[in-house]
This record gives sequence, structure tokens and C-alpha cells, in this order.
Amino acid sequence: IQNNISKEERNMNKKIELNVKTLQESGYAFSNRIRKSGLIPAIIYARGTESRKVLLSNVEWTKFYNNEVHLVSLKLDEKDSLLALIKEVQYDFITGGVMHVDLQEVKKDQIITATIPVHAGLVPPVGISQGGILDQVLYEVEVKSLPDDLPESLTVDISKLGIGQAIHVRELPLPSGVTAVSHAELVVFHVQSKGAEEEAKAGEGEGKAEPEL
Repeated sequence: IQNNISKEERNMNKKIELNVKTLQESGYAFSNRIRKSGLIPAIIYARGTESRKVLLSNVEWTKFYNNEVHLVSLKLDEKDSLLALIKEVQYDFITGGVMHVDLQEVKKDQIITATIPVHAGLVPPVGISQGGILDQVLYEVEVKSLPDDLPESLTVDISKLGIGQAIHVRELPLPSGVTAVSHAELVVFHVQSKGAEEEAKAGEGEGKAEPEL
């Protein structure tokens, strides 16, 4: 399956810039206090050097961050600038607020690995009009590239998919300089007949053991 996608759609790497301040104190009570004051504790990890504890502005973070942002430009103490990969964001399971952020410092000439979302294009597969059902099996793919080449996400043209056809990782429209780390034969999208889906569901139901009385 050939996938056509514009250069603008394929190159969606939008780095955001955040101001961070060095964290001088630590501890559970202190962390709670700074969160209430509108700040988020974070750690910047770096190869060969000690990690740095910093504070992010909750207002800045909420304004710019979404799940498809991977790289951020950090202004440390209004002086040093560095590039960092967002590794993990921890949330309060009750309020949904950000509790902590893990960042990994990277260099512009350093190959990095990241997981990026995969989206279906707006035009539905031709197999839908033939009575098929679109199934997206993989919603994220792991890739590696230089920081400036890393896309935020991938949008895939699925319009030519007929019943029984699939798009694999090896067929994804990766921008120049980006290589898939996920296994090449993994299925990302496929169109199956309604009958096949119903048979699969029936098989799952038959496989369930009856509860003992």
C-alpha cells in the first residue's frame, strides 16, 4: 500500500520553550507546597553528569503541553538553554493535575528514540464502502532520529485499503532521517469483513469458561 502525505503533515515536530528554575529544596512537604503555588517539580537527566532538580511553571506547561509533544527547549535560570526529551509525566489520579515531570537532556547531533502517535487520515478506506470495518491495531510506534527530525505524530493515508488489506510499520510514511524501531511486520491498520469480526467475537465468547455453580 502506498501512502501519500504532505511534507507539512509528515514534519510535525513542534518544540516548545519553557522557563525552568533550579530547585534548591526537596521533600514531600516542600513538593506539595510548591505545587499549590503553581509550580511543578521536575528532574533533568543527562548522560555523564548528575541529574538536576528544577521547577516548571504550571501555567506554561498547561498552555503548551499535549501528549504529542516530545521535545522541549528549556531556559534554565534565565541563562542556559538546553534541549530535552519528555520521558514521563506523572499525574494526580484524583485531580488530574501534573505531579512531576521527567526530562532527558539531549544534544542536537544525538540520535534519540521516542514513541510517537499514529493517526488515520481523514479519508476512510475504500474497504468501508465494500462492507468492511477498519481496525487500528497500533496507536503508537517507536522511532529514532535526530531531535530536529523527530515528528510529533504520523498521519497515514488509509484511503486505498480494501477488505483484507493492511498497513504495516514498514509501510509508514516516515519523514527523511526517521527510522522505525518497532518491528517492521507489526500491523498498524487493517480492514476486515464484518463477518470476520463477528466470527472473532464469537470465538472469544466460546473460549470463556463457564463459572462453577
